[in-house]
Amino acid sequence: MNKEELQEEIQELSLHLADMLEVALLYAGAKKDKIEKVAKLYVENIDEALKDDESEEMDREDIITVIEFIKSKNPELFTK
Repeated sequence: MNKEELQEEIQELSLHLADMLEVALLYAGAKKDKIEKVAKLYVENIDEALKDDESEEMDREDIITVIEFIKSKNPELFTK
């Protein structure tokens, strides 16, 4: 795989991960018309939500923690 093919593969994986994040947020109750805002908040709040976590890598529990953090700070962006 040459450098150009590798960059294309990375781009495709990045888009796939962004889609997966949006799906996870929708399943967590994010309003469909607010999904882009919620996804942006997810990325912006990772450090704050996990400030007490000493592990170096994110796992499933950390992802849930960040989503719960966003839901608690922005309930208007989620369904009841």
